[in-house]
Amino acid sequence: MVAKISKTDIKAMIGCFLAVLMLTGCAGNLCLLRGEIIKSFTVTGVEYDEAFSKAIRTSTEIGLGVFTSDKSAGTFFAQRGSGVGELTYMNFFLEKGAKGKLAFILKVKSSKGGENVINEFVDHYGKYVTVTP
Repeated sequence: MVAKISKTDIKAMIGCFLAVLMLTGCAGNLCLLRGEIIKSFTVTGVEYDEAFSKAIRTSTEIGLGVFTSDKSAGTFFAQRGSGVGELTYMNFFLEKGAKGKLAFILKVKSSKGGENVINEFVDHYGKYVTVTP
């Protein structure tokens, strides 16, 4: 025997769920990620190892927790927030270019706006290395 659920029953269940969500205060605090922003920059004034370690340091100083890193590949993944108030994901890629020039790429998704996070990172990173767009 299969029970039939009417559209009215479904609407009532959804309404109850939304009411509970609103009453617990969760709905207003959940963050939505905005679109991914990707930007690349050139680094001068330091060698590869120092550029990478200063990028890790910069991330932690601006409140991003570094979860995975691979120095030889020049990559790390960092995150800030848990979805309540803020949620930010950042991927960092450091590359050696022609004539030993260093460049890095930032890929950021954030509820605060990826552009803001990139600007915050680059401004702070610029205290340790010379960064140009």
